[in-house]
Amino acid sequence: MSSEDTARPPSDRPGNSEEPRVEIHLLACGHGDTILLRLPGDRWILVDCHLRDLRTRHHFFDFVRSRGIDRLDFIFQTHPDFDHFCGMGQVLDHFTSEGRSVRYWCDGGLGADQVRDLLWEEELSEREYAKLHRRLDELSHDDLIEIVAVNDWTKPISPSGYSDSVHLFVVAPPATLARKITRRDIGKLGIDAKAKLESNALSLVMVLSTAAGDVDCNMLLSADGSVDEMLWALETWHRRAEEYHRVKSFDVIKVPHHGSMKSHTPALCDAKRKESTARIAAISAGTRRALPDKEVIRAYLNEEWLVLLTTTRTTSRRANYGSSEKI
Repeated sequence: MSSEDTARPPSDRPGNSEEPRVEIHLLACGHGDTILLRLPGDRWILVDCHLRDLRTRHHFFDFVRSRGIDRLDFIFQTHPDFDHFCGMGQVLDHFTSEGRSVRYWCDGGLGADQVRDLLWEEELSEREYAKLHRRLDELSHDDLIEIVAVNDWTKPISPSGYSDSVHLFVVAPPATLARKITRRDIGKLGIDAKAKLESNALSLVMVLSTAAGDVDCNMLLSADGSVDEMLWALETWHRRAEEYHRVKSFDVIKVPHHGSMKSHTPALCDAKRKESTARIAAISAGTRRALPDKEVIRAYLNEEWLVLLTTTRTTSRRANYGSSEKI
C-alpha cells in the first residue's frame, strides 16, 4: 500500500455527499471485542471480532444485513488473542462471496512462528489462528484482499473527500517496540518452557478523530493494550494531534482490556474533553466475575465519564451505568 493509499483509500463511491458523521458500534459479544465503524461515504471498518457462538454470530450478521453492509474497507486485527479473532474466518468468507468485498487486512505483522509461541498452550486459539491465516493467504493470492502491517503508519486513514475532517490514526505500538516485545517474550521460552506469554502488549491502539466546523470528536480504540502501551499511545497521539491541529483530549474511550486493572492508568481518565457534554467510557465485557474491575469503573465515574457496558453488573448505588451496543 502506498502512502497515498494509506492517507486516502481509493473508492468509486461519492466522497463528500454527506456530513462527516461517523458511527461507532460496539457489539455485545461476551468477553471480547467486535467493533464496527461507519465513516462518511458509507465506508465500514471492522476492528477485531469475537463470534464464538451461534447467538453472537447471528447478532453480527443480522446487523450487517440490516445496514446493507456489503464491503469492509478495512479489517484491523489488533492482536492474536482468541477473543479478538474468533469467527474472523466466517467474516472473511461472508465478505468475499456473492459480490461482497474486503479491501485491506491490517495487523501488526506478527509472523507465524511468533504467534505459535505466543499461543502455544492454547490449542484452540492456535488451530483457529492458523486456519484464519491460511484463508488470508488464499484470499491474498487471489487478489481478493491486501494484507498490510500497520505499526509504523504515521499518516491517517481518511475516506476520499474527507481528508480534512475524518482521520483514523494508528498510535501504538511502533514496529521497533513490537519486535522488541516479541523477541523478549519468545526468549522467555528458552529459560522456562512453561512461561506464560501474552500478546496484549502488542495490541494495535488507534484514535478516530472527526472534525466538522465547530463540532469534533475523538475516540480512543485501545484493544488490550498494557499500561506502558497506553502511555506510549497517548504521547504519540499528542504529537499527531498537534501536527493535524486536533484536540488532544477524548470524548470516547474504549476502555482497555475489558476493564482490567492490569491495563488501567489514571492518565486515560484524565484524558477527557472537559467541555464535552457526553464523555463515554465503553467497556466490552462478558460474564466473567472479575471483569470489568469495579475500581476501573469507579475511576472513570469519579472523573465524570458515562460508563457503558456490553453486559450488566451489580454494584453500589454510586455506579450509575448501563449497557449499550451503539455509541
